[in-house]
Amino acid sequence: MRASERNSGRSTEQSVLELRLVQEVERLGGMAPRWLGEHNRAAPARIVIFPGECTLYVVMKTPGCKCDTAQLRWVKRLLGPRCRHYIIDSNEGIDRFIRDVSVGGLHKNR
Repeated sequence: MRASERNSGRSTEQSVLELRLVQEVERLGGMAPRWLGEHNRAAPARIVIFPGECTLYVVMKTPGCKCDTAQLRWVKRLLGPRCRHYIIDSNEGIDRFIRDVSVGGLHKNR
């Protein structure tokens, strides 16, 4: 593991998955910026925005890893105001996410 991966808390596999998620969302006309901030350690890693549509929150995990208690608290907070969230730890998870937002009409293909 490189020092930059240790510092960010992300593994190489997780970084590859995040890059693919961003590319797929952009292909659909959206954007998926990282949610940064020193007080947001356990917040979802990505905010997915499709202009004119709702905002989605994505927790990215290393394949096979589960959310920790702090991350689950964030998910619970987001569900309170009825925001949609996804926990993704695989390419299959990205495929499900893209299928869900495509079928649900949450993007405008450009």
